[in-house]
Amino acid sequence: VLVVSDLHLLGPTRGHWFDKLRREWAMERTLSAALSLLAPDAVFVLGDTFDEGATVSDSQWSEYLRRLRRIADRRFHVLPGNHCTGDHFRKPVSAEAIARFEREFGPSTRS
Repeated sequence: VLVVSDLHLLGPTRGHWFDKLRREWAMERTLSAALSLLAPDAVFVLGDTFDEGATVSDSQWSEYLRRLRRIADRRFHVLPGNHCTGDHFRKPVSAEAIARFEREFGPSTRS
């Protein structure tokens, strides 16, 4: 099992396009090497996969997912983080954001 956290794929409003490109290239290379060397049966992402997950539109969410799939494969089990379903004080965690996350990644545990 491989455990990673806080990928923080940048969204449409924060970060320069070149920073997105550079970060995602580095993530893809790092994860590819780890998967190749360690050959884990599963990979768990412990939250904050996306930086602006709660504030993006549905089309921007789809773009996030496309970019994540380029970096990660289906062995990845993604848990929600506060940046995926809320945004600190700017936007509290919402049922809509959780539902959108769960449609893609399956049910999460919440109280």
